[in-house]
Parts: sequence; structure tokens; C-alpha cells
Amino acid sequence: MRRHFEGNTFQGRDLIAIAIAGPPGTSRRPYYGWWIVLSTATIVFYGSGLYYYAMSAYFTPIVNEFGWSRAAVSFAFSLNSLVGAVVAPIIGISFDRLGPRKLIGFGIGVFGVGYLVMSRVGDYTTLCLAVALLAIGFNAGFPMTAMATVANWFIRKRAIALALLMTGGGLGGVASPALVWAIGSFGWRETAMAVGLGAWVLLTPLILVIRHRPEQSGLRPDGDPSGSAPSLGVGVATHAATRPEVDIPLSRAIRSATFWIFILTFSLTAASQSAVTIHLIPYFVSVGASDSLGGVIIASLTSVSLIGRIAVGYLGDRIDKLMLLAVLVTMQTAGTLVFASISEPWTIALFLALFAPAYGGSIIMRPAILAETFGRRSIGAIQGVTLGVGSLTSVAAPVFAGWMYDVSQSYRFAFIVLAAITAFALPSVFFLSRARRSL
Repeated sequence: MRRHFEGNTFQGRDLIAIAIAGPPGTSRRPYYGWWIVLSTATIVFYGSGLYYYAMSAYFTPIVNEFGWSRAAVSFAFSLNSLVGAVVAPIIGISFDRLGPRKLIGFGIGVFGVGYLVMSRVGDYTTLCLAVALLAIGFNAGFPMTAMATVANWFIRKRAIALALLMTGGGLGGVASPALVWAIGSFGWRETAMAVGLGAWVLLTPLILVIRHRPEQSGLRPDGDPSGSAPSLGVGVATHAATRPEVDIPLSRAIRSATFWIFILTFSLTAASQSAVTIHLIPYFVSVGASDSLGGVIIASLTSVSLIGRIAVGYLGDRIDKLMLLAVLVTMQTAGTLVFASISEPWTIALFLALFAPAYGGSIIMRPAILAETFGRRSIGAIQGVTLGVGSLTSVAAPVFAGWMYDVSQSYRFAFIVLAAITAFALPSVFFLSRARRSL
């Protein structure tokens, strides 16, 4: 049964949205966009905690079992970024055409297959195949699609909504000690199989909650009443609301300097982020710590990153996002330098205090700045292309760090170089600010 509601095609499956959000123009129930945030945050929690941050936990057991070099295993694990670079533009375009439900369902399915293949790894080629499948599933069904979905449901409250979404990713890292324990107690193969099966069982029902755009359910972004202009709230003049909403298609975006400076900026910051997350446990093992302590430090990193995610989400709707990004780049540069020279417990605390909030905050800034700059019309395609092209440093940096360790038996020089690369993002932020004014 189909009928028309407020000029939009209304289908029976959207009764779920109306049942939770209430009739358009009323505020008797929570805005359905927040249910979108909750469901996608749960999916991102699982994927980030048991895949993205988990690769560091699998690193040492795989090296020990097969005797491969750290550079080789680093390359295999960095295939997440390399495969992401290839599939992200396709996924982004598919998001705009098919919506998030089909993509997330496909992603969860392939993600589960990837972990089942990983549980059967017997040679290097199979390891690469497993990671490639995980990368396809992760890029299709987890943060990338989730962020584009949430960005569609919010304008004025976009930064805080994205912050709450990616809080799920930060909380996922808290699972690292449990994952390290499971690998030590049951084996890395058995753990991988359990994670793959768990994805199918636990995440599939959440797909039913997800919708592409609020207009498809007779709603408006931010839950604004139908026919009204976006409200600033009581006594609050948000920064996001001072910029008129734009709708720039991909074809026009890729011809602008803003687009390419944006890619450069986040590519430079992604290098040290990817190297730290992949090599964190191997790094601490190399200086005499245990795998268990490494797992605790990953959990601490992601927990402290929540400060950056929430703070940036709150401030990003009130002050200039690029000014915030410059602060985050400075903190991340300093944190990476500290990481290169960790020797005492207090240096671990300093690394976490500097790097973790910057890392968490930059995760929120990328989609928030992208949506604010180019609008919602082609957000999936634009995000896909920027992630695809920008992922190249995320591939090279972990391999470089692993190779430097193989050559020198130390990570120190590698992370000093990566800190310098991060620092180059500061002038890039300045040029991005100037380029946006002429877009």
C-alpha cells in the first residue's frame, strides 16, 4: 500500500519511523534521526572494536605462527586502506543511489565471510584475501556509510550527531583487552570465527531501523516542523546555522581546489593514525611490554578519544570547524612525537592525553566539514572519493613503520617521520579555509 504524505512517497515500511518519531510537525516523541544514530553507532561499535582496532591484537600471533616480516604483515593489514581506496568511490556512489540499508546489509555479510576466511588462513595469499574481504565489508557497512547516513538526517546538530555516532567506534576499542584475552585463551583462529558469526547474528536486525533521508519518512533534518526554517534554538546561535546549506554535485566538487586540499589535509593526518592503530601492540611488545598491556593501552586510547569526539561534536556546531581542526592537528603531531620516544609510564599518559583526543576529534571533523562544505545531495559519492584517494597514506604509513622496524629493530625513526608528515597538515588547513570562501 502506498500513499502520498507531505509531497513525499510514503511506504508501509516507514511506519516504523513515524511510530517512533511521531507525526511530522510534532515533538511528542524523539526525532527519528536519533534512532538512526543509535543503530549505526552500535554497528560501528562492533566493527571498530572487533576489526579496526583489533588488527593490532592479531599482529603478533600471526607473526609468531608464520614467521613473516612485520613489513609483510603490515602490508596485509593495511589492505583495509588500499581496498578501501578502490571501493570507497563505488560505495559512495551506491549510497546516493541505493541508500544505506542495502549497503550495510551487504557490508555485514561480506564482513562475516572475511572473518571466516581469516580463521582458515594457511598462507600469505589467504591472509591478504581475508583482509580484503573484511575491508570491503567494513567500508560498505560500517563507519563510512553510517556517517553519510547520519549527515543526511542532521544539519544544525550534525557535528554532535556525528560525535555520538563515532562514540560507538571509540567505545569499541574498549573491547581490545577482552579480544587479547580471547586470542590468548582460545586462539586467534577461533576468535576470528566467533567475531564473523557474531556480526551476522547481532548486527543484521539493526538494518531494519535505518533510513536514507528524513524526507522519505515525511520528516525534516534535525526534526524541524514541516514548513519551518531551521531554528537556532533558545538563545543559541550555532556556527552551522550561519552557513546556508549547499548542494554541490560530485562533478562540480572534483573541479574545485577545496576538494583536493581537503583530501590532502586529511591524508596527512591519516598517516600517523593508521600506523599507530596497527602497530600499537607490536610497538609496546618491542619495548618489553606484554600483549595484555598493549590491549589495555588500545582501550585507553579509544576511551580517551571519546573526549575529543564529544568535545569536537559540541564545539563544532558553535565555532569554526577549521579552527578546531588546526588545534587537533597540532595535538596529534605532538602526540606522535611522544609516541616515538615512550620510555616511562608518564610518557604513555602524555601520549594518550595528546594523541587520543586529536584522533577522536578528527574522525568527527572529516564528515562534518565535508557535509558543511558540499551539502547533502552527493554526500555519499563525495565522501567515497575523498576516502578513496585519501587512503593511500593509510596504506603506506603502516608498511613504512613495519619496514623500519625490520631494518633497525626500532620504531622510533618511523614515528618521528610520521609526526613531521602530520605537521604539514597545518598549512593545508589554512589553505583549505581560504579555498572554501571561493567555492
